[in-house]
Amino acid sequence: MTPLGDTVSRKFVILKQSTFADTSTPDNIRAALRPETEMLYIETPGSPTIRPTDIAACTAIAKEHDLLLVVDNAFATPQLQRPPDLGADTKDLLADLAQALDTLN
Repeated sequence: MTPLGDTVSRKFVILKQSTFADTSTPDNIRAALRPETEMLYIETPGSPTIRPTDIAACTAIAKEHDLLLVVDNAFATPQLQRPPDLGADTKDLLADLAQALDTLN
């Protein structure tokens, strides 16, 4: 039997480095990008500030730099905000990961 950690690490990319940024403006996001950046992960509205991030602007930045856009939408829920409708690649990485792990069992 394969340990769960081995299964997960083969199925998902493990983040090696992160850059934290104030995502309240697109300029802040652009300034935080590095040549090795592969994914743009945003939480909107942010916790604990409740400051929104412009998902459509993040979509444009992600496409411009060929990045995966992941939106943590847990606080707003799909009742108030639908990131995929605004171009996000996925709406909630943790929910997607949990669903994938359930599938593996």
